[in-house]
Formats: sequence, C-alpha cells, structure tokens
Amino acid sequence: MERTLFILKPDAVRRNLIGPIITRIENKGFKIVNCRMELLSLGMASQHYDEHKDKDFFSSLVAFMTSGPVLLLCVEAPDAIKQGRIFISSIRADFSIDKTENVIHASDSNLSAKREISMFFPSNILTSEAYVMAHATHQ
Repeated sequence: MERTLFILKPDAVRRNLIGPIITRIENKGFKIVNCRMELLSLGMASQHYDEHKDKDFFSSLVAFMTSGPVLLLCVEAPDAIKQGRIFISSIRADFSIDKTENVIHASDSNLSAKREISMFFPSNILTSEAYVMAHATHQ
C-alpha cells in the first residue's frame, strides 16, 4: 500500500463537489486514511507550492488556494501516487472550470507525497490496519 495526498481545492468546496468527488475517490479504490477541512494560510499555501515560487502563476495560485476552505485527504491504495495522478485527470476533465480552478490536487511523486502528507498531517495518521478496524466498526 502507498499513500498520497489529495486536496479538494476551494472551487470544489465552493461548488458543493465534495460529496461527488469523495464518492469517486472511494469507488476507485482509494481508502481515506485521514482528512480535514481547513482554510490554508498564505504561509502554508506558499510552502506547499514552493517548487513554483519563481513561476509567474505562483501568486495567483497561492491567492486561489487561500480564497476558501480546502479538504485535505490522505489516501491509501496500491500504487496510489501514480494512480492518483491518472485519477485526478478524469476529475478535472469532469469538473474543472479553467486551468487554475481545477478542483483537485494530487501529489506527483513519492517524495512530494511524503513531504505533503507530513506537512498537512504531521502526527496521528492512522495506519491502514487502524483504518480497517475503525471503518469496520462503523458499518
């Protein structure tokens, strides 16, 4: 099993797309290990997109990501990073308005996934066994 980070961006939250997107995430076989809704600070958004700091779209991207709440999801699946990148292309195709307001982010590499998960979920990430046990007790 591998973990990655999905972020449902402010446009997804604003447009009430959380339910449909989470349904598709779970139907695709990703298990949600941890999640929370948060309004990102300028510092957190800037840190998250640090690799783009020298690009002309950096300021508008940070402004967009801090324009409303986001839903942060740590998900788990076999080959989650590669499959997550493929998966978000269909989500974006179905729901995106434009190149910036593209509803979802997914980590693009193992290194990015580890950095992003530790940034947004620094402690108390459930193990897959704890997730299975917690999920089984709620059904």
